[in-house]
Amino acid sequence: MASVTQNVVRWTALATGVVYGAVHLRSVKKIQAQEEEHAAEKHHQELIEKARKAWNEKNPARSPKSSNGSIAVITDPENPSFDLEKFLEAKSKEN
Repeated sequence: MASVTQNVVRWTALATGVVYGAVHLRSVKKIQAQEEEHAAEKHHQELIEKARKAWNEKNPARSPKSSNGSIAVITDPENPSFDLEKFLEAKSKEN
């Protein structure tokens, strides 16, 4: 028969292995879930980029034109494309 010490060592080794296996499985599942989430996010971004390219091909960017064929001047100072120099030149040509 096995001694008490041998039984304690065996059961301790078994319990340690079970705990290690559970912790390792949980960490592997967590890493796998993060990788799947990253892949889904990358796929989503690729779809957005593909749709953006298709939309740009379907609707090419056009510069705004005025009625006489010249490029229209943006007069709204809140607009990010507002150019003060072009606005002042257009006003001086009007007068």
